[in-house]
Amino acid sequence: GVPSLLVALSSTVALTLVAGAWLLVEGWRLIERAHLGWLALGAGFLAGGVLCTIASLRRSALSTVAPLRYLSLPFALALGFGVWGELPGPLACAGIVLIAASGLWVLLGAKRTPAAASVPERRLRLFRPSRHRAPPAA
Repeated sequence: GVPSLLVALSSTVALTLVAGAWLLVEGWRLIERAHLGWLALGAGFLAGGVLCTIASLRRSALSTVAPLRYLSLPFALALGFGVWGELPGPLACAGIVLIAASGLWVLLGAKRTPAAASVPERRLRLFRPSRHRAPPAA
């Protein structure tokens, strides 16, 4: 299959291209030096999260992992309120309800369907094995 790092890199490049296109609309502001550390820390956590998401999607059924991705919503809401004192507007609330409902629908639908049988256990490889070593046993 495709290595996880390549998938993560591809999504990062796509996000960078979209952000670059958005600069044409919003313009560019210089980043303060004090914020560079926070930016690097956030980038590290984002990269780790993307790799963990890819690994979990490869090791188990999508119907098992997908609802867990929606756990970021309550954390984002709490962080937005705790740090900036912001609450979502009506349109954002409608989107949150729609996303949460679809996640619950997938979760409950998967429990009724035996099609998502257990995925065979295999060793998680973030990097391709070296050509100098024998490949791991299946």
